[in-house]
Amino acid sequence: MNIKNLTIVVPGADPNAPSTANDITIQPGVTGRQAVTQIGLNEKYFLAKSDSTPIAMDQDLFPQVSDHEKCFATTEATVGKHAQAA
Repeated sequence: MNIKNLTIVVPGADPNAPSTANDITIQPGVTGRQAVTQIGLNEKYFLAKSDSTPIAMDQDLFPQVSDHEKCFATTEATVGKHAQAA
């Protein structure tokens, strides 16, 4: 059977709060969205690899990660808005 073990790290809401590490096992066909809901997070969370490469949430997670890989769960952030010249 093809399985991979992952650790999904969820940063603490407060900068002084510790991160939470969640170990899960996935099989082919599991999406990133299913993985975050498996650890109790809602659909507003996204996954990224440790090098900040985003993971496609609605596609098969299995080929996107390596066995024993550490991923990070985060909510979407707005970086900034472009000002329009008058």
